[in-house]
Amino acid sequence: MGDVMGRKFCVKCGIEEDEEHPIIENLCINCYLELKGLAKVPKELTITRCPKCGSLRVSGRWIESSGSLEDDVSFLLRNYLTVEPISNVFRGYEVKPLEFIYDRGKLKVLIEVSAEYRGRLLSKTYIVNVNIKKTLCPRCFALSGGSYEAIVQLRTNVKVDSEFVKFAYKTLNELPPEVTSAITEVEDLREGINVKLINQSIARRLAMHYQRRYCAKIIESRKRVGFDRSGRSKYRLTISVRIPSIVYRRLMLFNEKPVALKEVTKSKVCFLDLETGKVFRLGINELWRNINRFRDIDEGMIKRLKVISLRGGRAYLMDIENPAETYTATYNPEVVQELRVGSEVRAVVVNGKAYLIPKILLM
Repeated sequence: MGDVMGRKFCVKCGIEEDEEHPIIENLCINCYLELKGLAKVPKELTITRCPKCGSLRVSGRWIESSGSLEDDVSFLLRNYLTVEPISNVFRGYEVKPLEFIYDRGKLKVLIEVSAEYRGRLLSKTYIVNVNIKKTLCPRCFALSGGSYEAIVQLRTNVKVDSEFVKFAYKTLNELPPEVTSAITEVEDLREGINVKLINQSIARRLAMHYQRRYCAKIIESRKRVGFDRSGRSKYRLTISVRIPSIVYRRLMLFNEKPVALKEVTKSKVCFLDLETGKVFRLGINELWRNINRFRDIDEGMIKRLKVISLRGGRAYLMDIENPAETYTATYNPEVVQELRVGSEVRAVVVNGKAYLIPKILLM
């Protein structure tokens, strides 16, 4: 009875076609959904989840957990459940989890599958059984066995001190999760910091981060540590990352005159000359060629001074702790601001000459 004199009827319930009841393959919408459904939906979904950290294996890679098991299942159902269209007349399929059903230790999810037909939104519910496969992710597996594929050695060009260690840990704490999740151990050694990672490509990414942001010099080496299951040699990657001390100390002597780090770019390092107040730049390679011309400023070189007079771009200063000691310093008003007679300042004293330190460097 599908087609009578140009008029269409549902072969199951007999209703005549109109705007509210379109006929699809000789069936009205309601009967079509009842008999054929809206899509071919898998009866089961298998999820690989790490029992320790909860991360998920999706399309061959591990991703961070959304939080709870139900959040993870919802995410996978929405984004990765393969729903096959039952007919090419439907468009824009979407999956929405409605209810989580726990039955004798097993999980079932009631989902709603929706699609569009001629501007009308249709939907039908289905039950999907969820199987949880528990497998340790590479990071947790490495942590449990203490294994790693790479070491990034954070070093500097001067003797390691607490200032470098503080800088190193601060920069490690600022790394994105995809890098920190690959770190299995951080060792605090006399010669610097060793960062052990389970992934060599992430180790190289970490090294490049220090090179671009902190002018580090990078040297790679490999050491054979055994064989894999196929008999091929396995290598452990070691990357030496040498960081110039100027990028974390900010204030140093260059050619026996105090300079301050102003900015680091991909190709240059900008310094402020404390004597002239002018900025000069060194390319990364030039910086390393001249690295021995930089020297630490000893704690005793930084003095508390009092301004006793200002004349002609010069400041006449008195040592607060030893008033018999006086100094003269040239200064740039654009760099050393709010300088007035009677004010207290900090200065680097080198060979009897004082160099005023801008307040911003003392914060």
